[in-house]
Amino acid sequence: MNWDIYLRYFCELALAFPAATFGYLPMWRNLRFQPLRFAFAVAGSMFFFCLTGALFCMHFSVSAKYLLPPLAIPVFFVYRCTLKVSCGKALFVFFNAIAMVLFCPLSTIFIVSSREAGSIRSPMLLSSAMISLGIGILLVLLTAHTLICKVGYLIREFHMEKFWYAFSLLPIIFSTFFFVLQPVDSVILLQKRLRPLGFVITVSLLLLLLFLYQLFYMLAMGIMNVNHLERENQLLSIQTSRYEQLRRHMEETQNIRHDFRQHLRVLSGLAENKEYGKLTEYLKSYSDGLERPYALLCANTPVDAIAGYYAEHARQYGISIDWRLELPEQLPLPEADLCMLLGNLLENSIQAVMQLPAKDRHITVICRMPSDAMLALVVENPYREPLKKDGSHFLSTHHKGHGIGLQSVQTMVQRHKGQLIIQTDDQLFSVNIILNI
Repeated sequence: MNWDIYLRYFCELALAFPAATFGYLPMWRNLRFQPLRFAFAVAGSMFFFCLTGALFCMHFSVSAKYLLPPLAIPVFFVYRCTLKVSCGKALFVFFNAIAMVLFCPLSTIFIVSSREAGSIRSPMLLSSAMISLGIGILLVLLTAHTLICKVGYLIREFHMEKFWYAFSLLPIIFSTFFFVLQPVDSVILLQKRLRPLGFVITVSLLLLLLFLYQLFYMLAMGIMNVNHLERENQLLSIQTSRYEQLRRHMEETQNIRHDFRQHLRVLSGLAENKEYGKLTEYLKSYSDGLERPYALLCANTPVDAIAGYYAEHARQYGISIDWRLELPEQLPLPEADLCMLLGNLLENSIQAVMQLPAKDRHITVICRMPSDAMLALVVENPYREPLKKDGSHFLSTHHKGHGIGLQSVQTMVQRHKGQLIIQTDDQLFSVNIILNI
């Protein structure tokens, strides 16, 4: 065996290590496995791939780059199975890794074309392959912070699947460019000014891709900020409605106190005259004229407001809610976060029980603080339609794709380093949340 040729192929295929790094750095919080053990497993798999791939390429005299197209689909399938994210997010990060890695040999060809002239049909020279691998490692180091912080943040927080699919076209298109632009023979690059021009075009394409990524990040952040403001405005609107309801209740109570003496005189007169039938009718008309009593559901004002809003919304559909909100007036966590959790879960529960017969339309909500550093939330409701799942994620029964509500809940739970447990026993859908505060 020609060890020199084998090592060339091996070093070319070693770009799989930077590719895996690009693919998993933004996803490390979304792995299905323990991160450290998984990292060793991936490293071992990449090493085995380089060993066997180099043998295959050397035996069949195939360029290493031609392994990419047939392996892309099965590798993506394996990659997708290792993650707890939607397909759109996995597709975006996967092809970004391919685009970054394909840039490495293309830029290397322009740098060392004079040495590679006439030998490009065989694997790169060992020094050239090492330069290509070095460029890949350099790209990883330069983009690691962005991958972990910015891309990782979008993976956890931005759940608009159509945007992920749309922007996945960017790395797919640029990957295709980088693959097709690789010359068959580097002698071509020595003609006139093709070598410096090609290098400038290649680097410009990479910078353009990174610029478009920045635009995507800014767009996604803008959409999330707008959604956040809409949720805050909705909460303020709900609180205002709840305050108005309380004000009307207080005015009605004041009027009742003012008129109560007159009603007592009428009742006393009817009782003295032993006109019990009229007494009963008067009491009935008086009670019918009273407004439905105001029910304070929670001592915390924002949570009481959101609970009151959904209690009224559920009542319109004949849904009863058993409230057990044992919270203090002041919470040690942002009240908007808890209201978002409660609102999303109640919306899902109300939509689910609306499909049930009237006698089965009930929801249970429990929220309390087992300790000063922990908050527990439980929302339970019966369901009838079969549940749809994609791995560990529940799919929406009202539209295609993942349920946005539960994804937002999962994100909020992760933000507070909590735990989310979903149970579906005996046709009872139960969401149990523990937040560390």
